[in-house]
Amino acid sequence: MRYVLAIGLETEIYKNPSLDVFLNDRFLGTTELDENVPADIQERTKGDILDAWDFRPYSNPERKYKITLPKKWIIYELDDSTFTKNNTLDIVPKNLQTNTMNGFVTKRDKCKIFNVMLLPKEWFSVDGVKKIFSHCDGRNVVIDFDHGRGWPSVILTSSETESIGTSEHLPIYNRPESYCIKYDEILELYTIENSPESSEAVYFVSSHIKIKEYYERAIKRGGNVMMTKNTHACHPQKLFENNDDTTLLHINNDVKLQLEQIATKYQHNED
Repeated sequence: MRYVLAIGLETEIYKNPSLDVFLNDRFLGTTELDENVPADIQERTKGDILDAWDFRPYSNPERKYKITLPKKWIIYELDDSTFTKNNTLDIVPKNLQTNTMNGFVTKRDKCKIFNVMLLPKEWFSVDGVKKIFSHCDGRNVVIDFDHGRGWPSVILTSSETESIGTSEHLPIYNRPESYCIKYDEILELYTIENSPESSEAVYFVSSHIKIKEYYERAIKRGGNVMMTKNTHACHPQKLFENNDDTTLLHINNDVKLQLEQIATKYQHNED
């Protein structure tokens, strides 16, 4: 199976920066960053976002979210024959320069990695990503949505003290990023998660986890226990009864918006 790795950026250029990408220390490619491309920040209601997935029922449809949509995307096509069971993806900004003079800086190269996602090539479209619902049929998997985190993306935050999953979370300029790509035995898919060594590892829960374990963690962290306890399959999933082995797959609720943005402009790199 072929997969698409999509990296969404915001760039501010001073000299000649670039971005290197490695999979298991194997060099995938370099992208020259040669233009200023700011990200687009939009405000959407929960209803607007979830209606696009045909997901129901849900509460608080007028709740507003700030969504950051990168305008610059770097795309790699990867064959799963190149993956092992657990893989490391490294994304490294390079050749970053400033105009430092007498201790002052007025110009610098800036690169923010705003989004990293991995999904099957056949699903890599605004409508195609919805195939995850039928794919989960018969797998004892409940699908739910979260803001700013969840399949097929990773959590991006700027500090160890920041509230993850809020509209305020933003990545750090020019920071190298490392992620884990692993094979999910239940989904029979490769998925991307934050590296266990990352600062986010203290906070994040895997996007795919047993509901029982998720419920236990919610109690421990003072989360919304009732919401977690009553998690069950909803339309457009086929309904089924939960059991002790039922898992929960969180989907990043703005993925369709990201894919719509990618369709308008991206840089393509085929492995």
